[in-house]
Amino acid sequence: MSEKNFPVAISEEQQKNFIERLNSALSMVDDIVSKNYIAQLNQLDVIPFPLSDKEAESNINSNLRLFKITEMAYEKDEFASHKFATAFNALSSISCAVFLIIKGDGQSTSFYMGIRSNDEKHTTSSIKDTLKRAINGQFPGVKIDDDYLNPDVRKLISSIDTDGICSVSCVANSRNSENKMNDAFIQGLEKFALSMQGEKYTAVILANSTSREQIIKLRKDYETIYTQLSMFASRQISNASNSSITFSEAISHTDTQGTNSTKGVTNTTGRTFSTTEGRSESTSSKTLGGNLFTLGGVALGLAASVLFPPAAAAGLTMIGSASAGGFLAGSLTPTKTNGTSSSMSESNSSSESTSSTYGTSTSTSEGQTRTTGNQSGTSQTITFTQNDKNISGILEKIDTQLKRIKEFESLGMWECAAYFMADSVYTAEIAASSYKALMSGENSGVETSAINSWSISSRDDHIKAQTPQVAKYITNFVHPAFIYPSSKGDTVLFCER
Repeated sequence: MSEKNFPVAISEEQQKNFIERLNSALSMVDDIVSKNYIAQLNQLDVIPFPLSDKEAESNINSNLRLFKITEMAYEKDEFASHKFATAFNALSSISCAVFLIIKGDGQSTSFYMGIRSNDEKHTTSSIKDTLKRAINGQFPGVKIDDDYLNPDVRKLISSIDTDGICSVSCVANSRNSENKMNDAFIQGLEKFALSMQGEKYTAVILANSTSREQIIKLRKDYETIYTQLSMFASRQISNASNSSITFSEAISHTDTQGTNSTKGVTNTTGRTFSTTEGRSESTSSKTLGGNLFTLGGVALGLAASVLFPPAAAAGLTMIGSASAGGFLAGSLTPTKTNGTSSSMSESNSSSESTSSTYGTSTSTSEGQTRTTGNQSGTSQTITFTQNDKNISGILEKIDTQLKRIKEFESLGMWECAAYFMADSVYTAEIAASSYKALMSGENSGVETSAINSWSISSRDDHIKAQTPQVAKYITNFVHPAFIYPSSKGDTVLFCER
C-alpha cells in the first residue's frame, strides 16, 4: 500500500475572497497609513468656508487671541524641542488650535503665537494665558508683547498677501534622535528665518489638539489594518510524500466432538362403549266397503306387504289372487304386531412404544495467526516560504505609527500643517521647500510628504478658482477642508498631520 500527501488546493471562491480582503486592506493603507491623497490636494474641490465675512470677523474677535514674541532665550544645557513639547502639552486636553505666525517684510522677521478656542468649557483668554505662562515657564528669558487687541489682530490678518499659497504636509521629526544639544540642533525655525531673509512672505503653522478618544480610535484603526495585512505578509507551500508495505497471513483449524443421548416413551390407552335399543309396532284392520272389494287382489297384496316380510307377502299375493272371491266373502280379522330389539358393545385398546437415540461427537479447535510486516518507505517534505516585501514594509510603517501613537497618548497629539503665502507662488514655494527640508527627519517617510500650491495666476482654472477659498480658511486659522471622492462615497479631508 502506498500513500502520498499533497497540499489541499484553494477553491476559486476562497481565492476570490482572499484577493478582495487584500485589496480592501491595501486601499485602507493608501488612505490611512500612507496618506497618499496629500499629494493631490490642489486637484480636489475645497468645501466653501462655512462663515460669511461678517460672521468670520465676529468669530475671530470672540475666539482668537495672539501675542508677539520679541525675544527668545534658550538654556544652554536644556533641549529646546522638548521644552516646547512640554509647553504645548499644557493645552493638549483642551479643544483648541495653536498657531505660529512668521512674517517677513523683506527687512526683518516677526514671530507671533496665538490660539483659537473651540472649547465652550474654557474662555479664550484663559487658554491664551495658559499658553503664555507655559512658554514663560519653559523659557524664562522670553519676551512677549501682549498688547495685541482685536483691531491689531485684524490689521495683521488683512496684511497677509494670499495671491500665492503653498501648504506643507509632512511628519516633522528629528534627523538624529540621539542629539539632545541645542548647539548641534540644525532644525530650528531660526534657520528658516535666515534662509528667507530679504523676502516678503507670511508663514502660518497651525496645529489642532486631538482628543484622547480620537487617539484611541486612530490606534485601533492601525491595529485593524495590521491584523488584516499580517496574513498576507508570507505564504508557505509544503509538498510531502510517504509509502509503506504491510503483509498479513492467518491460519485456522476447527475439530468438534460430542455425545448425545435421547430416550422416548409413548403409552396410549383407549376404551369404547356402545348401546343400541329399538322397538317396532304394527297394526292392521280390514274394513268392509266398495273400494276394498273392487280392488280385490291388489289391496290384499298391499296388506300383505305391510303385515309380512316381503317373501311371505309375495306368497300371500299369489294366494289372494287365486281365491279372491272366497276370501272376501268371509269375515275380516284385525292383526297387531309388536317387536323390541336391543344390542350392547364394548371395546378396550392399549398401546405402548419406547425409542432411544444415542450419538457421539468430538470438536477440536485450533487457530494460528501469522503476520509478516515488511514496512519500508521514504518520507520527504519540502516547504517554500514566500515573503511579500511590499506588505512587510507597510507593516513596518504601521509599527512605527503605533510607537508614535503610544508617545501621543502620554504627551498629546496635534494635527499640524504649515501654510506659506506671498504675492507670488514662486516665493511661497521657496518658503515651503525650505521649511519641509528643515522638518524632515528619520521617520518622516512613514507618511507621504507633499507640497501643494494654489495661485490666482495659475493656468489651471480649477486651482485658480479654489485659491480664494483656501486663503479664507488659512486667514481664519482653520485647516482647509477638501472633498475626496472614493469608492465608498465622498470623504472630507484636511491637509494637517
